Amino acid sequence: MWNRLLKSLGVPDGPATVHAPAPDRGTPSLAREALLAAINPTTGRRWNTNTRYAVAAAILLELAHEGRFTVSGTGKALRYTLRDSTPLGDPVLDEALQSLDAAGFGKELARYVSVMPSDDRLIEQLVGQGLLVDETHRVLGVLPRRRLLPTATAGREEVVARIRSALVGEAVPDERTALLVVALHVGIPCSLFVPRGRVREADRRRDELLESIGDDVRAVVMAVRAVRDRRGGGESSSV
Repeated sequence: MWNRLLKSLGVPDGPATVHAPAPDRGTPSLAREALLAAINPTTGRRWNTNTRYAVAAAILLELAHEGRFTVSGTGKALRYTLRDSTPLGDPVLDEALQSLDAAGFGKELARYVSVMPSDDRLIEQLVGQGLLVDETHRVLGVLPRRRLLPTATAGREEVVARIRSALVGEAVPDERTALLVVALHVGIPCSLFVPRGRVREADRRRDELLESIGDDVRAVVMAVRAVRDRRGGGESSSV
């Protein structure tokens, strides 16, 4: 009876495949770039609580782009099929891949959004790598406030320049930049990257990019957005 219950929940009959650790990937993940882009360098705060969903979208899009899973269906019925559980050599991506490989929540992709490594988990990684400085200062000398400051080696300016170029039509984005832009579509406004007078233009280009980038990518983004909406994603500034 227990085995039938596990099977009905989508839990595999045997343990998840065990792989040897992969060498360091080297290439910055889309999730890392999404988080860096979502931090206001002046205030040291994440734009809003939706940053976690942008990070989740970036993780899932990268795993799909790397051929680790494919999707079928639409909306709440969107399901994934794991194609390759080989680690990529990035701790956050590999942690997410293990969750998909274990299939503990069945195969509906939306169920995995909340168990993707969080933006806080990614911050911990970047602080350890010397790419973020996590500090606390006092407002008016009294109230403690946390600040996240990208270091020069983090490359935030280059990431934002690529995003801005794609949003205002200065250049045709490469595939990774396009995926990054649509991952940010989940909750980070274009106003963070472009001048005020070009926000509407940027919004239009981002929507056009999402429509043209492919059905599977769009389905993943919409699945993450649906989870965000059900859980009341916010718009206010967040540490």
